Amino acid sequence: MKSRLTKVLCLMLVLVMVFAMAVACGKKDDSKPNNGNNSGNNSGNNGGNGGTTNPGETTEAKWYDSVDFGQKMLTIQLSNDAADPELPADVAYIQGPDKISETTGVDKVKNLVKERNRNVESKKNGINVKIDYKYTLVEGYSDRWSHVSSVIAQAERNYSNSNKADLYIDLMYDMLGAACEKAVFDNILKYTKTDSGVAGWVGGYFDIESYNGYNTALMSDMTLTEDRQVLIASDYFLDVLRAMLVLPFNLSMYTEYATDDADAAKLYQMVLDGKWTWDQLLSYNGVASSAGSATIDDSRILMAIANGGMMATGFLYSTDYTIYKQDGDKYTLKTTCSELQQLFSKAGTLSGVRGIVMLPGESAAVGESNRKFTSGESLFATVNMLGILETADFQGMTQGSLSILPVPKLNENRDYSTLTNSRARVGALSYHSTNQAAMSAYIQLSTEESGTVKDTYFDDAILGKYLAGSGASNILNMIYNRLGNAKNAIIENLILNRDWTIGKDNCWAQLIKQGNMTQYQNISSMMAACVGAKQEVLNKVVEAWKTADVDVTE
Repeated sequence: MKSRLTKVLCLMLVLVMVFAMAVACGKKDDSKPNNGNNSGNNSGNNGGNGGTTNPGETTEAKWYDSVDFGQKMLTIQLSNDAADPELPADVAYIQGPDKISETTGVDKVKNLVKERNRNVESKKNGINVKIDYKYTLVEGYSDRWSHVSSVIAQAERNYSNSNKADLYIDLMYDMLGAACEKAVFDNILKYTKTDSGVAGWVGGYFDIESYNGYNTALMSDMTLTEDRQVLIASDYFLDVLRAMLVLPFNLSMYTEYATDDADAAKLYQMVLDGKWTWDQLLSYNGVASSAGSATIDDSRILMAIANGGMMATGFLYSTDYTIYKQDGDKYTLKTTCSELQQLFSKAGTLSGVRGIVMLPGESAAVGESNRKFTSGESLFATVNMLGILETADFQGMTQGSLSILPVPKLNENRDYSTLTNSRARVGALSYHSTNQAAMSAYIQLSTEESGTVKDTYFDDAILGKYLAGSGASNILNMIYNRLGNAKNAIIENLILNRDWTIGKDNCWAQLIKQGNMTQYQNISSMMAACVGAKQEVLNKVVEAWKTADVDVTE
């Protein structure tokens, strides 16, 4: 099987290289929804992110016209049927508002999700299947974080007609942990649609490389070896987009209290020109001061940083550098990383700047940071998810006062990189299911039909209701276009999940969360001191990944 898969991968690689060469001939324009990592559709709306025509928008014959699964029942397992207070109603973006009558449902995006699902399931517009949703009920996000992988692994080990799933949708980083367990998730490369007659294709409808509704950059990061891909990220999994890390800021305060140079259009253009850095952010410290005053007004601060998970991971991992070297299937952690040293030094600088308030802790600190921001006390909020804009505090802000920027870069020579928070949910096929072909067809068609859902979420739920400024849509597109490059965070989380003792004391985000950045000014010596223990754990993780696609009963 591996040799056949290698042939498939080689063909796919050639196609990707041809596509990349074609894209390289064009000029990149972040104001247009077009990227090279296959994230999104080209539906023509501001929030779009595609480069090819959505198959659902043409009048040509469609691949699913001749597909009929005879109302086969497919089961989708989700992690929680309760709204997360920090990212509300996540399940509704997959299932739709199943508990809200259509006459009272007022959320356009969620109702579009429900309509999409009905169309895909139907015989007239889709593939003629039925979907049964089941839920893993775990109390609270913190408990879910540590138990999801074991819950899924146990379910697969005890797979039966009474306890089965065809597709799991759950937290991205914990799904990676589960993917290192034996015979949990199936390799989707076996169900990837390629040219007919190519050895290795055993049935399925995934068309990942030619259809651009998939986030192939993120999917590439969510694997450790080229011959095995289990996690799926596409427009169908809207939580991936809702969990993108952004930096909210108060546009009204910026334009009211700054100098004549504080024009929103100039600010947005500066960001698009690649000049948005942490030093640039600090240069706006005076924006928080009273009009005409040369000193900072302590009642109006630059930023209240919640020194917890999202700020720590966003600060460290929204970057284009790596803390590892890769040679095929071998990952070697670096003993030195000049960029990491500079970032820790910058973190120490931030913690000592007047106008920046460091709030220790996790959820309470995030809540207090959001309160200071939404009440007009701070120019910037802490690094947070795009979906936080859906919560009541942000919705209550004065119209025209809210906008977003990407997480700042270390310096102008780097590239922007958008990290997905650990609350993002991705999908994976059950190893023991016998419905992989039907499930792959369902995901493919759902992805094709999700362009309108995604664009409506961007245009109506985010841009239309909350974000001020004509340039905000270009900024949102740029953030979306940079989604990916998550391997740093993935490797650190895999080490953390595999060995908490080693991970909690030596993973870089955990160090940032401890709050006193001044003690971490010599990162090179720290890396050298802990790299051996971390490397040993990482080697075990990679080996577990490579042998996981094996049924223990075989």
